[in-house]
Amino acid sequence: MLFVYVLLWVYSTFAATLTALHTPPPPHNQGTLPVATRCFSTYTTFFGDGQTLSCSPADTCNLNLAGNEEVEVCGSCPSGLSESSGVTTRFGCSKVTKICTCNVPTYSESQCHSNDDCYRSDRSCRLISSDFEGGFGSEPCDICQTNKMCFLEAGRQAGYCACGLSKIDFATCKAADVSKTIKVRIDSMCLLTSDPNFGSSGAFLQRYDAMRAVPCTRVNQAATFCT
Repeated sequence: MLFVYVLLWVYSTFAATLTALHTPPPPHNQGTLPVATRCFSTYTTFFGDGQTLSCSPADTCNLNLAGNEEVEVCGSCPSGLSESSGVTTRFGCSKVTKICTCNVPTYSESQCHSNDDCYRSDRSCRLISSDFEGGFGSEPCDICQTNKMCFLEAGRQAGYCACGLSKIDFATCKAADVSKTIKVRIDSMCLLTSDPNFGSSGAFLQRYDAMRAVPCTRVNQAATFCT
């Protein structure tokens, strides 16, 4: 009887060990929803509050802006390499996708009145796409790889410093057309002058640095001159 008891004890211990070995670990993204949480990137809870209404640590985040990876609890988002330098935050509401996302770009804005305002070393440039959308983060203007410009967004009186994610195409004209009104390509960027004497002086000479950038889709073609 003693032998049978010992044998049964050994078997039960072995079975318990097998059970422990085959118990699956808890899932990495336990607590997440099937899809990432939608959010309001421009809505704030009260005047002066810099935090958006959505995207708390308990929400579900995409791991990247493309949304082509698994989702994760926002509070468990991995720290990005650029988080310590302030280029990204650990998680937040993407201005591009309006979805809670890990390591979203931070947005710092420097107001300007002409392109040369954006040449200062303390200026921050927002990154704009080839479609002239400005929701792609920001970086110091000193490290821009494309033209720095004072970009005038629709509905705003002052511009903000910006540079392109890729090369921005400005509208061009022929030397023979200087001082003439011209038609410009609507997929190009135009330059806007604040000179009240422009057009009446007969000189039609303008410096890039003294002007602002505006999408050609928003200009009055009848008042568009080659300079």
